[in-house]
Amino acid sequence: FSSTHRIWLLHAVLFVVGCAAVTGDPGATADGAQPLAGRDMGVRCAIVGLLVPAHALLLALTRWHVKGAAARSSRSGRSWLVCRILHGIGWAFPAVTYLAVRLAAEAGDD
Repeated sequence: FSSTHRIWLLHAVLFVVGCAAVTGDPGATADGAQPLAGRDMGVRCAIVGLLVPAHALLLALTRWHVKGAAARSSRSGRSWLVCRILHGIGWAFPAVTYLAVRLAAEAGDD
C-alpha cells in the first residue's frame, strides 16, 4: 500500500468529487434529519477533505508495519512527540473544516 498510496488517494478523491458533482441536492426527509452528505454542494465537497486523514492514517500504519520493531523502538524523545502532535493537528484540519461547513450550512437552513 505504501508504494501506491498516492494513486489510491487520487482515485478516491476523484471518485468522491465525481459523486458530489453529479448528486443533486436532496429534498427534505420525513423526520427532518440532515443527510450525512448534507443538503448542498459545499458540504459534499468538504467530505472530500476527510479522505486525506484516512489515507494518511493508512500510510502511517503500513510504514509502521514495514519498518519493523528495531525502527519503531528508536523513536523517542520530545522532538518525536512534538512532531506527532503537530501531525495530529494537521490531520484534524479537514475534520474541522467539514464541521465548520456543516454547521454553516445548517445555520443557513434556519
